[in-house]
Formats: sequence, C-alpha cells, structure tokens
Amino acid sequence: MQGTRGISFAACMPTVGSITAAWASLRQNGFFICCLTTFGQISLIYAMPVSGQLCASSYGWEAVYYLNAVLTVIFSCAWFCLYEQTVEYSLQSDPRVARHPMVSSYELADINPNNFCPSLQSFSQLLHVSAMPALEFQKSIPYIQILTTPTILGVWIGAVGCLLALQLVQMFSPLYIREVLQYSVQKTGFAAALPVLFQCLVKVVAGYSSDRIRSISETTKLRIYNTFSLGASALAFCALSFVKKGESTRGIVLITLATAMFGLIGAGFVKCATLVSRQHSHFVLANIQNIWCSTMLICPVLVTFVAVLILW
Repeated sequence: MQGTRGISFAACMPTVGSITAAWASLRQNGFFICCLTTFGQISLIYAMPVSGQLCASSYGWEAVYYLNAVLTVIFSCAWFCLYEQTVEYSLQSDPRVARHPMVSSYELADINPNNFCPSLQSFSQLLHVSAMPALEFQKSIPYIQILTTPTILGVWIGAVGCLLALQLVQMFSPLYIREVLQYSVQKTGFAAALPVLFQCLVKVVAGYSSDRIRSISETTKLRIYNTFSLGASALAFCALSFVKKGESTRGIVLITLATAMFGLIGAGFVKCATLVSRQHSHFVLANIQNIWCSTMLICPVLVTFVAVLILW
C-alpha cells in the first residue's frame, strides 16, 4: 500500500511545476504555485478531524481506509477527465487563438509564452526576459546547468531545512496534542487540523501578495518571505519547548503559529524554483519532492535518536 502511495505521491510536485510553467502567467506565478501546493494542507485539514471522528465512532479505524479509498478513486477519475497538459496554442498560425475549449483569447494573452527561456542563466537575468522570443526555448533539460546553478542549489538547501521541520510537525503534532496538551481523541483531530488550516490560508495570501507587491525586486521579496517563514517558525518552536504538560491553550497557539508560518514558503523558495527554471520546473520540483520523501524517513529516526525515552 505504501509503495502504491509512493508512486502517486511522487508525481505531485513535478506536476505542479509542469502546470505552473504551462498555465501560469509570470504576473500570477506566486499565487498559482501557492494554490497548487495547498494539496498537502487540504488533505490534512480533511483527514485529521474525519479520522478522529471515525476512530471514536462505532465504525472504527477501518472506516478511515475505506472512505479514503473511495475518495481516491473519485478524484483520480476527475483528474483523468479534466486535466490538460498545455493551453495548446499555435504560434505559427494565430497566437490569439486557443485550442483548449475552456481558455478564452483574453486568458491566452495573459498566459505569456515567454514563460519559456532558452537557457538557464543567472537569477537576475531570468527574472527579466519579457522580450525573449517564444520560439527559441530549449526543449531538452539542461541537467548540468541546473545542477550547477547556485540559485537552484539554494532552493534545494532551503527545502531540506523547511521540509524537515514541516514533516516533523505533520507526523508528530497529533501525538504531541494528545499526550502533552491532553486533548481527547476526537478533539485531537480538530486541534491538529487547525494549524494546517491557518497554514493553507497564509500560503494563499502569501502567493497573492507576492504577485501584487511590485515596489521591491523579486529577489528581495523571495528572501523576505523565506526568512520570515523559517525564522518565525523557529522562534515559535523554541517557545513551544517551554510549554508544560496540560497547558493546552498556550500550546495550541504556539503550534498553530509555527505551522502557519510555513505557508510563506510558497512565496519563498518554491516560487523561486519556478521563476528560475521556467519550463524545467518539473525537474527542479521533482527534486524537492525527493527531499520531501526523504524527510519522511529521516524524521522518525531523528525523533527516536533525540527523544530516546519519549518523555514529555
């Protein structure tokens, strides 16, 4: 079961990168990437309270698997029927005419063909390619250039630090809320979903505001969002370490703050990855996906190594 889940999960971030490169205009890149990456938060917002209710009901924990299996089939069929890889416009004939039935000529004009860039250049150059000919983009993936671009390496390093902390919260926050903050099983589900809900809202707002703020450079905006995301979360986690057993209100406020601030990364290194790599976003985001999957293996080992006696 986990192997099958891994196959489907592995496609998430590359698909997000591919869709953003093909469908998002440069003016809406941040909002687009932030909305698409809310799948992780939305799934937890649904799964945690529903699972808590089902486990406490007469249906038992088995009902959680049956319900999710049915929903997986429904959403997979919907994806198969609705998904289109590109807008499918023809520059050779008339660039104003869209072949996709749900794309108007106005939307087509907004989805800038200059999303594609001919080569992986410096970060500052890649953010100012509005006059670049659309027909000259490089079709093959320049692996060496990507792997040796400092900005891309910085994105992946940032992903390691962020996703380690984020995965730690997602995996162990229900246990922390249950054992330390002493919530009941039913309330634990809702309490664990609350921080993720705020994270989802912060991510959408961050993406929208990142696109709307134009008084400062794109590089500065990316640095601000990334710094506030990781810095504020780190401070909240430090404060959380002083919460005593049973201090439910203080604990839930701090864990909500720490989790919510991670939403700013959508306008940080994730947006940076799509802006720099453009039509190669699927490869760059695929490696972020690999980092994410690696943290799922590392976090339990790390917790076992640090908290040997599992004392609260």
